[in-house]
Amino acid sequence: MKRRNFILSCIAGVGSIALAPLKSWALEKKEIVALDDTTAKALGYAHDATKVDIVKFPKRAGEAGKTQFCNNCSFAQGEPQVIEGKEGKWMGCTLFPNKVVAEKGWCNTWTAKPAK
Repeated sequence: MKRRNFILSCIAGVGSIALAPLKSWALEKKEIVALDDTTAKALGYAHDATKVDIVKFPKRAGEAGKTQFCNNCSFAQGEPQVIEGKEGKWMGCTLFPNKVVAEKGWCNTWTAKPAK
């Protein structure tokens, strides 16, 4: 390995280690989507997908609905993370900018992530 590549690799490695805590810090600073939020209500968002009213939102019913969670939705952003003082794991969602949703949450716009 050339010395230049080695030095660049070391800098990149140290930088990623130094910035790792910032990723969780940034998530902790985001607001959790409130269940009474206008958008959340319109989309039928729930922090716990098992508590969704399947009469009102039949998409969540049946065997297919049992596998639908925010953590496997195409609108989800990033990996689920723990937020200090909050139960469960949370993640970003393109439908709720600057807010986080529960990894085991659900809303009526749920769409499966494309297969890799």
